[in-house]
Amino acid sequence: MSTSAKKRPEWYDYPEYYDLGFQEDTPKEIEFLQQAFERYAVGPVKRIIEPACGTGRLVFRLAELGYDVA
Repeated sequence: MSTSAKKRPEWYDYPEYYDLGFQEDTPKEIEFLQQAFERYAVGPVKRIIEPACGTGRLVFRLAELGYDVA
């Protein structure tokens, strides 16, 4: 790696620490997402992709609710 290249933050290597430090209220976040799907999606939302999902805190919950997630 060149010395001028930017190094990514080390917490990317430890997503569980990111979740601990930045954990919010998962049920409220899921409720917000579902309300946004209902309000802004053209049709029913069945598949979701969440890039940079860390440990997958929201992805796991959305999958439990029946969404096809990645």
